[in-house]
Amino acid sequence: MARGDEGSAVAARLYRAAAEALIDAKHPGEVEQTLEAVRRVVLPLGGGNEEGTPGRSADEASSSATRGKDAQAEDPLFPDKLASLAALVDDVNAELAKTRHLARVWDGFEPLGEQMLHLVAPAWLPCMTSDRRTRLYDDILDAMPPSVAVRVLVPALSPSRTSIGRALRDPEAQRVVATEAAEALARAVAAGAAAKLCSAAR
Repeated sequence: MARGDEGSAVAARLYRAAAEALIDAKHPGEVEQTLEAVRRVVLPLGGGNEEGTPGRSADEASSSATRGKDAQAEDPLFPDKLASLAALVDDVNAELAKTRHLARVWDGFEPLGEQMLHLVAPAWLPCMTSDRRTRLYDDILDAMPPSVAVRVLVPALSPSRTSIGRALRDPEAQRVVATEAAEALARAVAAGAAAKLCSAAR
């Protein structure tokens, strides 16, 4: 198996594990701890990547780490689940450091993106401060490359037409999902997603 394929596989495993952790979460601290782990991969310290994902400044990294510790202290994930997520994050970052296939960091992100929109948005965003919401939710969705953004956001514009959206069984929750997807898509378009997609198709 090619090294790039390995990186793709381990990233996909991380996102599946993170999606399962969100589904199992019983406390805002568990949700925040999960998204902190994801952020360590998609918004690494330092420069951006070839797909336009921004990096973090040292101050942002320090602040984010502090908030991650606070969330963990409030009500951490079960130790085995937290350890599994941390190990997967380390595996993804180690693979990226070796291969430099930076675009592969988003491979398999869609299941997690679905849970962020359909579970985190209606159930957990109201529990987050504005700063944590920006850092752990908006920043991650805004960092998606255009092709991933389309696959994650466009179906969520009409949650009553998707299986995961219909499973909500709550019109208000479906409204929140559609609103969050529309706002994230508008930000992506404003950031040049359409132009990047057209350029990639040439």
